[in-house]
Parts: sequence; structure tokens; C-alpha cells
Amino acid sequence: MFYKSGGNHSVIGEIGASPTGDGDAVFDVTLYRSNVTERNVDIVRLYDADRNLVSSVPIPENHSRDDTGTRETYSVHLGEKPLHGRYTAVATTVDGENIDERTVDFHCWASDA
Repeated sequence: MFYKSGGNHSVIGEIGASPTGDGDAVFDVTLYRSNVTERNVDIVRLYDADRNLVSSVPIPENHSRDDTGTRETYSVHLGEKPLHGRYTAVATTVDGENIDERTVDFHCWASDA
């Protein structure tokens, strides 16, 4: 498992892969709520190392928030562990402009709980 955070990203906070309780793995993308709204982000796309589209996450107008109301996390099911890769999350506005992206290498081993 590996999460990447920090840096000067306006929309995308943490990204990374984590195991589920049933032997699978998910990829989490945490977004900064106020910047999603201010910058009119309507989709986050997830690409693999070859820039093939893995998944698209549409951002609804009424999206969930954490306890502070500043962040929201979306999860994409990746499949059965073990899984390893390099994924890039790209935030795109309603006008089709890519305004933020973040890349992370991850490893979800079969033994991860």
C-alpha cells in the first residue's frame, strides 16, 4: 500500500491504493471540496502508467464530505490482490480542462490486511 500526499495540488489531495477486507484492492482519490466547487471539476480520471484509462469518477454536485467538510474521498475498485502499478489521477473541469494531476506507485500484496 502507498499513499501520496503533500505538494502544491489545488484539487487532488491524497491518492493511493489500499486493501479491502475481502481480498481486493481499491484506489482512493481525496479531493479538496472548496477547490472542486470553485474550479468546476466534474470528473476525475484514473490512468495507468501507459496512460490507458482505468476508470472515470464523475463528481456529483452533492458529494459527500468528511467530518470537517473540507475533503471528500472517492474509491475505485481495482480487483483482487496482489496488485502493483503506477496510476495518475487527473481532475478535469466541465470545460474539459485538466487542472490538476497526481501520480503514485503502489503495491497491494496478497498478505495486506
